[in-house]
Amino acid sequence: MIIPAETIEAYRNTRYEVFDGNNTISFRIGESCKPLSDLFRRFDIQSSVFITAWNPFGNSLADEENKLANNGLRTLLTDNGIEYLEGAGVGNETKWPPEMSLLAFGVSQDQASELCRHFKQNAVVFIGPDYVPILLLHPDTEI
Repeated sequence: MIIPAETIEAYRNTRYEVFDGNNTISFRIGESCKPLSDLFRRFDIQSSVFITAWNPFGNSLADEENKLANNGLRTLLTDNGIEYLEGAGVGNETKWPPEMSLLAFGVSQDQASELCRHFKQNAVVFIGPDYVPILLLHPDTEI
């Protein structure tokens, strides 16, 4: 599978938002984020993944289909005892609306790759113990 360079660049330029009560935590790929370190301590985790089930492989779906897919993601996480907070990926491209997403806690990089594959996403955002979000491309991507 090949992901166009402009798509990867759009992901790198996206603002990722997590809704923590009345606070919104925003972060970007490659930039350390202090509020993420606070979340990691609060939830006693070393890693997390920011993921959506919207628009598989970048193919725009109707809102109802996207909501159903994201509900499936919530169910899978809940069934596996994985806590999460709601969020959204907000791109710079105004014709592409924000995608509802989840920040799932305690997910390893291998688990993040499997979630990416399962929900047919081009990429997910993985955050390790350094609190620097990285773009993790679909495991079947050719570089």
